[in-house]
Formats: sequence, structure tokens, C-alpha cells
Amino acid sequence: DIEASIEIINRFWKEIGLDWIDTSLFYIQRIDYCVNIDVGNEDKANVYMRLMRKGAYPYKSIRMKEYSETGKRDVDTKNSFTVTSSSFELSVYNKYKQLDSEKERYSVDEIEQAKGIIRIELRVYRNKVRTEEVKYNVQGMDEFLNETCKIAEENIPRYLIKAYGTGTFVTIQEARKRIESTNWKKKTKKDMIDILKLVSRHNLQVVKEEYEERFTKYMNKFNEIGISPITVTSKDVFKKMPNPLYYIKNSVRNSEK
Repeated sequence: DIEASIEIINRFWKEIGLDWIDTSLFYIQRIDYCVNIDVGNEDKANVYMRLMRKGAYPYKSIRMKEYSETGKRDVDTKNSFTVTSSSFELSVYNKYKQLDSEKERYSVDEIEQAKGIIRIELRVYRNKVRTEEVKYNVQGMDEFLNETCKIAEENIPRYLIKAYGTGTFVTIQEARKRIESTNWKKKTKKDMIDILKLVSRHNLQVVKEEYEERFTKYMNKFNEIGISPITVTSKDVFKKMPNPLYYIKNSVRNSEK
């Protein structure tokens, strides 16, 4: 599709008498990498978004807010987890709720098909694009676009790991069992259980800010035993939910059923 689009654009310049223009004269100001993961149904999607909203903010990003008419103040976005910085914006949101909120723009079938879909978008701005041009040794818009799939495949998981780790979302009771079953030091186990409690009451960003340079050390520990410090609640019907990386590998829906 990318190659065909470039060809159409270049043909357009010739057809309107501007054949001195081609895509080599353009550069990418912003590019959006995205993937739709299918968690199964809308009940699961709602539970999953509660987990996603508890993520840590990758790198030096900040959480995007929205104004609450009832609270008369800015609050974290309700149906999405969106963090932003000068070089990127990462957004994880419920696709069905997004389409349903703009139902005048979409067909009933299109909205219905979005049930159970979580959309992940990584929006990259010019300064980050330039860094990636050097990293992937590409020059010009054409070369960059032809490497887009590879770049997205490497970038999206990296940001998700920063936000959620690589492990499965389990109950806090199961997470404690996993921690206690290790041969780690008592202090390490205690700190990790304290992290579980802190995330349960707040979110993983609070842990990142409180533990500072130790945060990466403990996230690696959670990854090692295959769980995320973000846990499902006892009220949830689903007692275990896969990491976004699992869905990207096994349950992607980037087109209609």
C-alpha cells in the first residue's frame, strides 16, 4: 500500500504539470504507528482498559487530561491511557467507545465491529523521526515509509514494556504467591509486595516516581517471574489477562472481520 501510494502521489504531480516535484522533496513531520488488538469482547475490553489506565508513563512523558463537567476539574482521560512528550504521544484506548462517541461519522456495522478492540497508537513527531532516520539508516520520505512496518514493530512494544512490563496481569493474591515462591531476599520480596499494594491503590506511575532509579530493577524482577505489577481486582470476572505484547503477537485485527 505504501509503495502504491507513493506511485500515485508522484503520478499526480505529473498530471497537473508539476513534474519537477516528487516525494524526495518531502519530509515526514509526524507519523502514527498503530495496531488493533482483539481482546475478545466488550466486557473484556472494559476490564482491560482499567489495567491499561494504570500504566507508568514511558520516558519523560506526562498523562493527558480531560475536563470533568461533574468534578469541574481536569482528570485522567476516562476511556484511554494517553501520555505525551515533545517527541511522541502514546495512546491506548477502547476503539468501540471512541467510534460510538462519534457515531455520526461511522456506520452502525463499523461501530459494532469495534467491540472488543483495543487500539494502540504511537504518534512520533519530527525530532524523533530524525533520530529514527539515523538509527535505521534511511534517507528521505520514500525510504522511511518503506521501513515503517519494521520501525513500528520495534517501537510499539518498547513503549508498552515501559508502561506495563512484559508479564501477565493476575490477581494480587496470585502475584504475591509468585513473589513468595522465589529465592530472592526478604527485602526484595517485601518491596515488590509493597509495589503491588501501591499500584492497586494508585497506578504504576506513582511507583516509578517513588522508587526512582530502583524502578527499573523491580520491573525487571516482575518481568522475570512473568507478571505485571498491575493486577486485576477480585471483582473482575477475568482473573488473568495477557500482556498487550501477547495480543500483538497472537490477536491483531487491523482490518474488518
